[in-house]
Amino acid sequence: EKVRVAWATMEAPLVQFGNIHLPYLPFPETIDPEVANLATIYSWALNNIWDTNFPSQQQGEMVFSYAVASGADIETPELGMRTAAALTTPLLGILSAPSAGNGLPERGTFCSVEHPLVDIIALAPSRREHDLTVMLQSLSSAYEEVCVSFGLLGVARAWVGTHLEKYLEEARVDGENVRFTVPAGSLVSLVVDLESGR
Repeated sequence: EKVRVAWATMEAPLVQFGNIHLPYLPFPETIDPEVANLATIYSWALNNIWDTNFPSQQQGEMVFSYAVASGADIETPELGMRTAAALTTPLLGILSAPSAGNGLPERGTFCSVEHPLVDIIALAPSRREHDLTVMLQSLSSAYEEVCVSFGLLGVARAWVGTHLEKYLEEARVDGENVRFTVPAGSLVSLVVDLESGR
């Protein structure tokens, strides 16, 4: 049975597989091929071997994060995206006391997307004086129809544009849902105006 494995790092600048090669031509291997393992990942914490006036040494304490995941029933792009998301967009919880009379439950979904190859990567204030911007990334090789749901929030109007919120085109709004097309392999902004009082 074949199993897909994804590995992600956020801070390490260099990665090699199977062996460690010297950084100069002809890039010779440093581990005997009889001992080396093609499944071994070597990750450099620092990268300062330059043919200039930089010293070839560094010191100090640093923290490096890695994520590893596997799965047989998930496509490779989705597995990679979700593995990297464990580092770049960790789960964030907000603790607050429920306000009397606001009609909001103690638990709920703020924002979600209904497509396995399209992921929400950031929520941010709008650059164009709207209420909210949702950044989405597609790992699909085709145009995809997606639905972004805002759960407890009512959306009055929405627009989709580039990651810089340029070239905005209005999206279809259906209550708390926004439907639009995401181009293949793109990073897009979904810009929304919320219903007043929400």
